[in-house]
Amino acid sequence: MNDRFFESDPKTEQDSPLSLLSLVSEGGRKHTQISPVASEEALWGQFSGHERSKLEKESAQFDALNTDIEKRERFYSALTGIATASDSYVSQEDRLKISAQIVRHAASPETVRQGHHQTCSATTAEYLLYKHDPAAVAQFTGDLVSSRQYSWKDMNITSTVPASIFKADEESRSKSGRDLSSQIFQMGMINVYWHGQNSGPFGLVHGPGAVRFEEVKPTSEPGDTGERLILHNESGDKVIARNPEVQAGAVQYMYMFATRDIPPNFVIENVKENTGVTLTVSDVHSLRAVISERTSAKQPLAIKIHAGNEPFLSQLLGYNSLTLDSVWHVLAVDDFNAKHNMVKIHDPARHEDNEQWISLDDLYRATTTPRSQAWKTTLTKLKH
Repeated sequence: MNDRFFESDPKTEQDSPLSLLSLVSEGGRKHTQISPVASEEALWGQFSGHERSKLEKESAQFDALNTDIEKRERFYSALTGIATASDSYVSQEDRLKISAQIVRHAASPETVRQGHHQTCSATTAEYLLYKHDPAAVAQFTGDLVSSRQYSWKDMNITSTVPASIFKADEESRSKSGRDLSSQIFQMGMINVYWHGQNSGPFGLVHGPGAVRFEEVKPTSEPGDTGERLILHNESGDKVIARNPEVQAGAVQYMYMFATRDIPPNFVIENVKENTGVTLTVSDVHSLRAVISERTSAKQPLAIKIHAGNEPFLSQLLGYNSLTLDSVWHVLAVDDFNAKHNMVKIHDPARHEDNEQWISLDDLYRATTTPRSQAWKTTLTKLKH
């Protein structure tokens, strides 16, 4: 995470026409329509042989995890729209890939990855949505695939995402595990986030759509992962931030945008690091209370940690995923073992085995700025 690019001002957010609360209101989802759906057979009919058999098996696994009929119908409706869209910014081959990837993630959310990119907020939002409302992922992705656009709830504003979010990056995906469907969702949601801010980094004021988020080929500079925030005005395009990761609270922003619902604050931060829009904890006991309550209720939950703390430091260095711009990191909290004070987390920065159990004490310690010698040594290396 890199909070220095956007400091939250609660008053500004309330006054902003594109604030969180303006994304959700009475009247249902305002959603760019995709192609009509006949039935699930219209989806499976696009595939054949082993691929179809595999998808049907994953679909059955998804159905077992999601007993809400309405959500399942929305999921398959959006998915079939992606696979059968007549007008699309994405080739038919890629649309079928995207559909299959969404089914796989819905059946096994732990397969979601962020890759070699500083998109932990969007990846954690994607993972939590697959766990709690996978139809919202399919609908948002379907909007982008069919029109490159998404609509702000109950407002006369439609924003367009950069065409680069659909560009296949096979080499990067083969190395990091992030597939095309996740690339589109994550880059799309980060554009939603920046389009919705009235004040960008360095105090630049812009309107909806004036700023866009893109991923380009990284430079040879240490820590550059290729993310760019670009401002478009009368003078042309200007890069205003490199590797501009957003604050931890953006996870909830993206989750609410996709679902058009307002859940209780679910992103945990240490009170000493709080940006004003998250759920704060001050010690191990308060962290235990929050995690116990939310996991028992099966509600979405995420936490902001500093990757300079163990066990994250050793793990991320092993994956070459740690840079100066990504030391603050956000990940999902899945489960809690009260007897042993162990917490199950999903870390999107890990390229494999991204689900693990960690002690409550270690997790709380990770919410603070590290002071260990190992971190000081690592920090020196990262600066050079």
